[in-house]
Amino acid sequence: MDIETRTIDGDFIPYCISIYDGKLSKSYYLSDYNNPEDMLTEAIKSLMKRKYNKYKIYLHNFSYFDSVFLLTTLSSLTSINLFPQVRDGRFINYYLDLM
Repeated sequence: MDIETRTIDGDFIPYCISIYDGKLSKSYYLSDYNNPEDMLTEAIKSLMKRKYNKYKIYLHNFSYFDSVFLLTTLSSLTSINLFPQVRDGRFINYYLDLM
């Protein structure tokens, strides 16, 4: 998974999320949604399916600001226990326990 952002009025705004599950790729574009939150919600929901149970999700640039976008949306969709691993001030891994 990767998020592309652009700067609008000094704020980073996600405008594209792409997911590849090993067989299929899917991209979500801001132009297809009312706002970035709706786009992020749809992308995350696409991974919250039974067929992906026990899968590991690898994210490009997650240790930087991409994590803020995704974790905010994920936490609004479900109750989670989040266990981050941090090294040198950067997130290097997350373990999620979905309730």
